[in-house]
Amino acid sequence: YSCILTRKGERLFNPDFGTTIEERIFSLRTGTTSADVLKECLQVISDYEPRINLVYEQCSVQDMGQHGIYLQLGVIIPGGTVENITIPFKNRGRMV
Repeated sequence: YSCILTRKGERLFNPDFGTTIEERIFSLRTGTTSADVLKECLQVISDYEPRINLVYEQCSVQDMGQHGIYLQLGVIIPGGTVENITIPFKNRGRMV
């Protein structure tokens, strides 16, 4: 899931690789919805990790308040197995 954890623009020779989720963590309360975050995950996975498919019904964003969010993804990996992955995006010293 490095394509989700990488910040967009972080890779010099591929500036479109990654997401803006880390920047969005603190805007979840001010306009950005969890659906927007999930949509961005779906897009980056379909663009950069075609072997994996999201089971959208099993995906959610869990708010941890000032501590950040947990991104929970249901994914179908090669071979057809459904795996549940939890990715924490933690507050790095910024106040909410």
